[in-house]
Amino acid sequence: MGASITSNGKRTNLDEDRTMGTHHKPDANVGASGVHHLRALSLRAEGGGYQIVGNAPELKLALLQPNLTDITAHLYALFEPAFVHPHPDAWIEIAVSHAHSGKVNEAQNFSVFDLRDAAKYAEAITRAGHNVYVGVATRQGKQPRSGRATDDHYLASAFAWCEYDNAGDDERISRLLQQNKLVPALIVTTGTAPHVRKHLYFKIIGIKDGAHLITINASLQRLLGSDNVKNASRVLRLAGTINYPNKDKIARGYVPELTKLQINKTAPTYQAATFIGLSASEGPHHNNVSMRTTQPTDSNVYELYEYRYNREHGDSKRLSDDEVQALLAKHPNGKNEYWHNDLRAASMEMLNRGCDPYTIRLALAPYCEKGAHDPDLDDLIDKKYDELQAEKIAAEQAEEQSTDNVSPKPKASSRLSYFGEFGSSADRRPILQGFLYRGEISSTIAAPKRGKSAFWTEVSVHCGAKKDWRGHRIKERCGVVIFALERGDLYQRRLDAYRLRDGYEKLPIAVRRGVIDLLNPKCVQQIVAEVREVEQHTGCTVGLIIFDTFSKAISVSGDEDKAKDQNRAAVNLRRLLEVIDVHIATVGHTGKDESRGERGSNARLGDIDVLIAITGAQITKTATVVEANDQPERAIAQFRLELIELGHDEDGDPKMVSIIAKENVETDDASKDSVRLNATQRRAMELLVRTVNEYGRSPPASGEYPRNIRVVSVKEWQTMCERIGLSSSEDKGNRDRAFRRARDELFDLKQIGTLDGLVWIAYYNG
Repeated sequence: MGASITSNGKRTNLDEDRTMGTHHKPDANVGASGVHHLRALSLRAEGGGYQIVGNAPELKLALLQPNLTDITAHLYALFEPAFVHPHPDAWIEIAVSHAHSGKVNEAQNFSVFDLRDAAKYAEAITRAGHNVYVGVATRQGKQPRSGRATDDHYLASAFAWCEYDNAGDDERISRLLQQNKLVPALIVTTGTAPHVRKHLYFKIIGIKDGAHLITINASLQRLLGSDNVKNASRVLRLAGTINYPNKDKIARGYVPELTKLQINKTAPTYQAATFIGLSASEGPHHNNVSMRTTQPTDSNVYELYEYRYNREHGDSKRLSDDEVQALLAKHPNGKNEYWHNDLRAASMEMLNRGCDPYTIRLALAPYCEKGAHDPDLDDLIDKKYDELQAEKIAAEQAEEQSTDNVSPKPKASSRLSYFGEFGSSADRRPILQGFLYRGEISSTIAAPKRGKSAFWTEVSVHCGAKKDWRGHRIKERCGVVIFALERGDLYQRRLDAYRLRDGYEKLPIAVRRGVIDLLNPKCVQQIVAEVREVEQHTGCTVGLIIFDTFSKAISVSGDEDKAKDQNRAAVNLRRLLEVIDVHIATVGHTGKDESRGERGSNARLGDIDVLIAITGAQITKTATVVEANDQPERAIAQFRLELIELGHDEDGDPKMVSIIAKENVETDDASKDSVRLNATQRRAMELLVRTVNEYGRSPPASGEYPRNIRVVSVKEWQTMCERIGLSSSEDKGNRDRAFRRARDELFDLKQIGTLDGLVWIAYYNG
């Protein structure tokens, strides 16, 4: 026996250096290409592995190696950060079977946040000659001391699934998927010899519990005629691992094969209710939909609502895509007879498919005289939507009353929390202590050419490099996604300049060029998908998203001057924060009068946690927090831009771009009487800023303290100076005197205030 892998306190012995289950030593017949020249005709199962038997002409058999990339991608697809974030105690199950037995009765468990460790474990265990599986659903509760998890451990799943491994299944099921317009989000090919075998995963929202998931999987199984793998605790083969067949399968033509992963990024996400009741004649009804006209016998609230709606409205059938298009095509620009009836039928079909009112308005806009804002659409869409929502609520309430004479215990809401029970859930989650926090939205505004994008490029680099920024301590390394709605190439050149100037390599930063419509509710799904792609590519969780320029994301379909459009964008940003835990930084322009703030409607000011203004028409720029919910108003950065040469163009002329210079600067347009600090004073102020960022708190209730400040004790400041180094003297007495001298001088210069052993930053410039 060879290597020993340890995870979660458990130890598993692995055979070392096994390929296709056989021990091998360096061989002259193994070339640099990794190909064995073997005289083999067949494989025979021996214990947990295989031995080559028989004589045959020389064959080239590529050495099978696990694919760690596919293993990792499969795990991250099943357990996306946004999906597992609400469940900090959840765990996943990596199950193992010995090839000779085929029994999947051993497992290793990992936290949902330890996917890298799980991937490395899976790679090692399959390399040792064992089959490896993953539980599709997350688990909860006490982990089994031995053996496998059960359905009682089920917590949540983002997918429904099926598998098939019989001859002819692949062609037959592929046809059924096309006929029923079902598109799997993940496909794991588990083998191709003697025939193709696959596992299919369908992205699902609305799975209520393990029993609900079993019902969905069973419906899918009936539709496709696939294998019985519907139980909630089911484990399926992990992509990127090696499929080792047992001796019975070897006799039937099976061979060891590397399992492969295919991710379909364009696959839709299905509602759980859509999959209930799938049959061989009915798919999920994307186009032609047969309406329910008989009273449902089960207690499914979605079917009950559908039945009551159809009974009350008397529609005998739903409209197909072609029928909707035919109705609309009769009315270019809102003209021709029966416009109202036809658009009512089309809008009702869209509402019944679950489309939101705004999406329907956009779809009907070309067929209305006044476009998406045609007042006739108010009754056709908004009023009818409100009626349907009210009917749905009434149906749900009626269902609850009819299925149980005893009032059921209300289901706990994950959105409610109670006094005295908030705990750490209310804590802020800093990226840059004292400035940048997850779960918050900031807005940075300035007139054109003031360095707004240069400012956020520097912040992005420090976040990606896990480097303190201007007195703010970095708390974690995080990825950054810059949604550059304009001048994306400028962001790219500036990031290249940091790479050349400072020697950074492979920072987890991505620039996404092109427009995005923040008024469209679907933008949330689009943004999340692109953030997940960045996380998968970089291996780093994204903590910062930047929208530059914010107004461009509104003007795609709205007007920045309209409060309703600003509010719709604000709602979508908050919906985004419910899915992914990031800081959202928006960048905007001021109007001609800079003192009036950001251009456009001021409705969004109420939804901003931090407002930053960059001023300075001359060389030096100053970034100032002018409004904030939970941090003091203050200057956070003074900077100048410097030109960096990126190379030369085809004419030999240098290619230049400006980024923020490394050195700290003082304002160059201050009066001659402005305060000038010496090196020790500046260092003491920098360390005070850092102390306030880390330990700052509100002052005691007293009219003697200024408003909107945070204080620390003088002792805390001195400790920071001692730890970081204000004075280079080896004598403690000399260091203490240097601190007291700097403190007193800064007080005399009105740079700080002190009272009762507390100190704060005055930001007084003369």
